[in-house]
Amino acid sequence: MDKRLVILGLAGAAAGIAAFQVYETAGILSALTVLVFCGWVLLNLRSAIGVWNSVSTLLNPFISFFNIYLISFTYLSLQGHRFMYSAYRSLGLALLGTALSMLIYKYWNI
Repeated sequence: MDKRLVILGLAGAAAGIAAFQVYETAGILSALTVLVFCGWVLLNLRSAIGVWNSVSTLLNPFISFFNIYLISFTYLSLQGHRFMYSAYRSLGLALLGTALSMLIYKYWNI
């Protein structure tokens, strides 16, 4: 069997398990959102190059905003918070992360 298929299967299974846990505590809307978000994040982290590219997105504030939003929404939903609370709190965390990303980008090129 191809190694990539196993890695994709594990990423899909992890996203499914996370979505099921969110479904039990926060509802179906949060669970579907976490399934998509968690699947996307885990798909980007399936290799060493993908992990490095994800870390290097801290130098791009726009991409950093979306990555931080996805991760923080998933985390807050796994903690049992409802959809709107997770969405608003993730927006705030993503804006703070974008400001930090701009600061890192500004001083990285010195």
